[in-house]
Amino acid sequence: MTSACEYVIRNGKQNPVAKVNNKYLYESDLIDLLPQNATPGDSAIIIKKYIDNWIRKELILQKAEANLSDRERNFEKQIADYRSSLIIFKYQQQLLNQKLDTFVSNRMILDYYEQNASNFLLDKNVIRGMFIKVPRAAPNIDKIKTWARNEDDTPLLESYGFQFAVNYDYFNDDWIYFENLITEIPSDISDDERFLSNNRTIEVYDSVYYYFAGIKEYKLKGSIAPVSIVRDNIRSIILNKRKIDFLLALEKNIYNEALSKNLFEVY
Repeated sequence: MTSACEYVIRNGKQNPVAKVNNKYLYESDLIDLLPQNATPGDSAIIIKKYIDNWIRKELILQKAEANLSDRERNFEKQIADYRSSLIIFKYQQQLLNQKLDTFVSNRMILDYYEQNASNFLLDKNVIRGMFIKVPRAAPNIDKIKTWARNEDDTPLLESYGFQFAVNYDYFNDDWIYFENLITEIPSDISDDERFLSNNRTIEVYDSVYYYFAGIKEYKLKGSIAPVSIVRDNIRSIILNKRKIDFLLALEKNIYNEALSKNLFEVY
């Protein structure tokens, strides 16, 4: 196999490297395939694979062309339509990147949520509360449950968690998916909905750790999702609507400008 540096057009002539019927693949077609630092061995592998793929593709293409009618082989309109769509898309994206306002305030998100809350239903159970995991040898484990039940003792619980916990998470003001909590606890909860309806704490031991979770509030799957859970979704919805409005206005402005300048006619 010829090395990378040897794949050039010699003396201005096109040197073929493969042929399928009357269709040729030339050495000049291979030049851009090879990285600048490719070794002769790597170049040989790359070129051999490319030639093999080219032959297979040409064989199928020529077979297809031989068995399709002229009408079936005419893709000029589809190609023109695709090119037009691609150019328009690129221009639209350029303008969107330059001019679209992407700032979405908390007030905008809350307003949209309040007007459309029924559209945002939970697909999983969510909770607010706290979770702590400490070694069984940690001191004063019996006080964790008491501190967790009294919000005034939260500073004590946080101080204890920072000193002794392997994992401490206080999410009284945030919603998380219940399944994410359960993955942290060696429990045998089989019915999440029934458990949440009847329990406010989870307390589990294993041979090494003590696990405690306090559930301040829960919402079951199918109920209206808290705004914090759907905040990113709402932001995307607002931005998407803004994009659509921007593109519609762009199309309208271009049309009106062309109309005022008599740039098109309808016969």
